[in-house]
Amino acid sequence: MNRIFLALACGLIGFVVYGFYISQFEFALIPNRKYTENLVPLFYDYKISFNIYTNLSTGSGDPTSIAQEAKKARLNFIVLSDTNFTESLEPDRYLSSVGVLSAYKIEQNSFNYILYSPKNKSFSPGLTFPLSHPENYFTIAGHPVTKNFDESEVFNSSVNGIEVINFKNVIQKSWQNSKLSTIWSLLYYPFNPRLALMRLYKEPTEELELFDKLSQKRKISFICGAEATARAVPFANWFVKFPSYESSFDIASQHVMLESELIGDMNVDNEKLLQALKNHRSYVAFDALGNSDGFETYVIQKNHKSFLGDDIKLDSKTKIYYKLPSEPTAFYEVVLYKNGTRLDHLNAFEGVFNIKNPGVYRLQVRLSPRFPLPDSIKWITWIYTNNFYIKE
Repeated sequence: MNRIFLALACGLIGFVVYGFYISQFEFALIPNRKYTENLVPLFYDYKISFNIYTNLSTGSGDPTSIAQEAKKARLNFIVLSDTNFTESLEPDRYLSSVGVLSAYKIEQNSFNYILYSPKNKSFSPGLTFPLSHPENYFTIAGHPVTKNFDESEVFNSSVNGIEVINFKNVIQKSWQNSKLSTIWSLLYYPFNPRLALMRLYKEPTEELELFDKLSQKRKISFICGAEATARAVPFANWFVKFPSYESSFDIASQHVMLESELIGDMNVDNEKLLQALKNHRSYVAFDALGNSDGFETYVIQKNHKSFLGDDIKLDSKTKIYYKLPSEPTAFYEVVLYKNGTRLDHLNAFEGVFNIKNPGVYRLQVRLSPRFPLPDSIKWITWIYTNNFYIKE
């Protein structure tokens, strides 16, 4: 009996020591950029997180507390989207210096739609898809949590974006593929939530394939959804907040690129955000791997620049330019995709790709961080851009 207690004590001490080691771990892959005074950026980068639930549905927090968690994660905006909410929404507003945007999430024919409009906050029982005035909305095909997309449903819809990454689905797939690995992440989640969630992430191969297919049919945005509820494990009348709102926000976010700064007036700011999103001026970054502020990419043609989401007429001088905030400390590559197929790559923090043929082009920036034992080095995408549409 004493041996059993001794073994348990040793195991507990070992786990605590390992937990301390894990708690000190950080991904220091992108050195802080040294900004030059009075340097005007090409774009102003605002971080936004989609697909967040409050205590009006399956979430555990109210808008004010969620905004406070978002502020800790350095988000600029959050989009609340309680499923099948049948009352009028609160107007968009700033809480704790974070923009809180209200959207509807509607289940229709076993399909989820997220509908965001700065002005249309009144619920109508007949609010269905397609919308009568789609120009007033930014619409997203929400990812089914426990299954894959119905491809025909997505292709027949008229959404502006597709939720390629959904973190509740990421955890679900991890559980299906390796219950032991998922349990291991759960065990050391209290020591390092960011690392525990990051190690579960796998490239969404099927979703990317669907996104690339749809991109060749029409313009579409790559969307990352937090699916944040902070209400996962029930215990009596209390819920363990796994993952917490802050942890969900801290992993990845949508970066919206604006040509001018927001002014702090929500009636103006939300309209600017809507237009940028509808123009596909955004990219997704795994902020847990490093700060992507300062990332740039655009198409150069002589002295003219075109940006993500633009229709671009091919000429002999067409090039896709990119620049990372700084040189990553780990091995990395910037990969060019054309129509969903890997076409070229560069191992430089600034560079250009020469474009010879029409197509739908996007970039992925991939890093190879070393995870703590028992994991090792693995490649993981840091940045996914939206598309450049280059035509004859």
